[in-house]
Parts: sequence; structure tokens; C-alpha cells
Amino acid sequence: MKPIDVDKETSRAHLEAKGWQLQSFQQNNPILSHMVYIVDYRHQQIALASLVFADFESFSSRIPMSVEEAASAIANHYDKQARRKLKKKHKANLGGILVSYIGNTRTYQQWRNQVEPGDRFHCLINIFGRKGHLGTVRPAMLTNDGTVKDIEVVMASSQSMMTHDKTKNPQWFD
Repeated sequence: MKPIDVDKETSRAHLEAKGWQLQSFQQNNPILSHMVYIVDYRHQQIALASLVFADFESFSSRIPMSVEEAASAIANHYDKQARRKLKKKHKANLGGILVSYIGNTRTYQQWRNQVEPGDRFHCLINIFGRKGHLGTVRPAMLTNDGTVKDIEVVMASSQSMMTHDKTKNPQWFD
């Protein structure tokens, strides 16, 4: 008999309770992690990733790159994943890219000034399609209640943000 993977089963229970499927989840145990929700409008896909608290706070998994480089790497990662052309070696870099991107955004810095040290974050990243570009990557911080956000809450927040962005930044959708 195969031993039970307690972390995997705990993760499965938390994720399924909020409408997520384990195959859409990348990275670590959600109980010990910040959560990142990626909605890729170019390919009509949604993904969930986690970043271990200690790794994020120490930036130990950070890949040195600018916000713009990290945004491009995120857009590229999910584009290749959707087209099933993502290599295993690139999958391993996603955590470091997300740490670099989120940690260097004004969105994160503003959120950090409003919360207590050690608070979990829930970061929503929308990826919008744009002719002639890989895509526009847009972050937002969601309220930090609970371990994992309900998939319906994530999608409603994502769609609300997209509606707002279409009004304020129509060039992102050309």
C-alpha cells in the first residue's frame, strides 16, 4: 500500500473546498504559503500558484530581473503552457519569477504598508492579450482572509479589474 502524502491531501481538501482542482495548482502547501491566482485571458485559462512565506519574505527564490522582465516572463510562461510547449526546466523557474514580479510591484508595496508583518497575501494576476505583444500583465492584491480564495471570488475580481482596465487603459486591449 502506498503511503498517504499528507501535504497533498491537505492541499487537495483546501483547494476543492474553494472550487479548485489540484492539477491547476502549482508549487507548495497552501497553508504555509502566499497565494497567486493567474487569469490568462489570451488562452481562457486560470492557474493557482503558491509562494512559501519564508522564501518570499527573504526573496531567497527571487530571480534578479526588473518588473518588466518578470512580467514578460510570466506572460511567456503561461503562453507556452497553454500551447503545451513549456519545458520542465522553465516550470521550475516560475516561483522565482513570481517572487521577483510581485515583490517589485507598487501594488505589493502599497499592500505591505497596510498589513501586519507575516500576513498572507492573495495576489491576482490578469494577463490580457494585445496585438503585436506577448500580453499585458496586471497585478492586484485581494483581501487576505482565508487560506485559498474561492474560484468564483477570484473570477469576479478578475473580471471587475478587466472592466476597470478597459475603461482606464484601453491601449492594453488594442
